[in-house]
Amino acid sequence: MHNGRLVSRTASFCSRPTYFTALLLTLASAVGMPSQAVAAPSSKPATASKPVSAAATTTDADATASDDSFDSDETRPHSGSKPDVKAVHDPVPAVPVATRAPPAPPKPDAQEPRPYVAPPEAYSKDRRLTLSVVAGPWWHGMNGKGASTQVGPVWGVSGRVEPTRWLGLRVTVLRGNQPVVPDYGAMGAANTQIQQPDFQIIYWSIRMEPTWHVTPTFLLWAGTGLGWARAIVPEPTIGTLNWRTADRACVYVEGQWAVGAAYELVRNWLEIGVDLSVGALSYQHGSAHDPIQAFTPEGHMTHVGGYPNLQHKVQALFGVGVIL
Repeated sequence: MHNGRLVSRTASFCSRPTYFTALLLTLASAVGMPSQAVAAPSSKPATASKPVSAAATTTDADATASDDSFDSDETRPHSGSKPDVKAVHDPVPAVPVATRAPPAPPKPDAQEPRPYVAPPEAYSKDRRLTLSVVAGPWWHGMNGKGASTQVGPVWGVSGRVEPTRWLGLRVTVLRGNQPVVPDYGAMGAANTQIQQPDFQIIYWSIRMEPTWHVTPTFLLWAGTGLGWARAIVPEPTIGTLNWRTADRACVYVEGQWAVGAAYELVRNWLEIGVDLSVGALSYQHGSAHDPIQAFTPEGHMTHVGGYPNLQHKVQALFGVGVIL
């Protein structure tokens, strides 16, 4: 009796009966107890015991041996549980289409056929004003006999604004000298060479210039405009006669045609340019074209003739400008 209680308590103490099934069956047979007394406790409610056949005993022994061999693996699951095979074989859930990132745009050089790419804009900067310092030669031709002219220097400033990309508006202010050589014995001084200092001319013009931007840094233009000038004619030296006279002056209006080019040495900041123009002169008047009184050393009054009208003008200007 005491031996049966010991076996029953031992079986209750072991939460995993598969470890001790074979041992308990052997002890139960030795003390003459039925094999049902050493059955493993169960979470199910107790029910009436049924006789255990020898075949069932043999099956339990085989299961015990199988359990013992299975327990040699360290990964044996707890009693009553199965290996978690589902966690190993379940596929990774797919990302919903709505949450996927959009594909990156293809690179232009990786597409077939190649996409059309517009050329870069030739006029990259919104240029509104260019201020330039200009200098060069000019020449005024005279209409008539009595004097001739030579090439003289001119210098000044120029400002160019661009209301639109294809049109420029230029204002130029110049100061220049025009050499004049009177003919021998002309202008009322017989057998005498008159020495005339250079005409001192102040000139300004306004001009419209349609523009072609050949490249982002190089442009060509052609234009037409109007100019106005006033010339100061200093008192001449009338050979050895020592006649005294006075300063004279004249003005003219010019219709001008021009072509030019500009190149940016420093992009969007510094440019160089050339300006070639020709003009037809008209509306001339002033004391330089009229006879003027002169006085001899003895105080006698005489006259010196006027200069022929200026007929046309040719000039070439080279400039360095700042782009604002």
